[in-house]
Amino acid sequence: MGDVTVTQVTEPYTMEVDLASLDFDGVNTYRIVAVSEDGTILGGRMDPESGIFTLKTQETGSFTIAYVSELRRIQMHIGSTHIVDLAGNVTVPPMDVPPTIENGRTLLPVRFVAYAMEASVYWNYETYTVTLIHGGQVLQFAIGETAPGMDAPAQIINNRTMAPLRFVAEFFDAIVTWDEAEGRIEIIR
Repeated sequence: MGDVTVTQVTEPYTMEVDLASLDFDGVNTYRIVAVSEDGTILGGRMDPESGIFTLKTQETGSFTIAYVSELRRIQMHIGSTHIVDLAGNVTVPPMDVPPTIENGRTLLPVRFVAYAMEASVYWNYETYTVTLIHGGQVLQFAIGETAPGMDAPAQIINNRTMAPLRFVAEFFDAIVTWDEAEGRIEIIR
């Protein structure tokens, strides 16, 4: 759709690109994202009404605004059991425990996010250990313990394993956008 180069950034910024001259009829605009030169998804959001693509970032370098047909993009809200597949690429079962904030950390129900990212989840009742398998990678962590990369321990809330949002997203090589005012979480991969 278009290439952009950013050479210097001193703090996070919001970039807007006017794509109003393009026709988005019949296009799932949630699949339009910024992609770095190495293929890393940077995120962003397309407003089909205005034609403006918005990216909040601190990254520098060249990137392309592209339509990614296989994109995974789920949205959740703090306190809500509703999970939405914005990109329309995966069946998402309804959550029975909502994302929550505990001690300043956002915790997600691991099983539901893993399913949305097409991962396998295994629970060991004897050791209270969770194992996630995705694309040949394995991640294992125990309830109440802080695994490498975790800034808060996983815990059980209403019989569901809850783990820190960023920890889970990093395992899936996903990015997270957080809208504090709306309590909205998006995970994009």
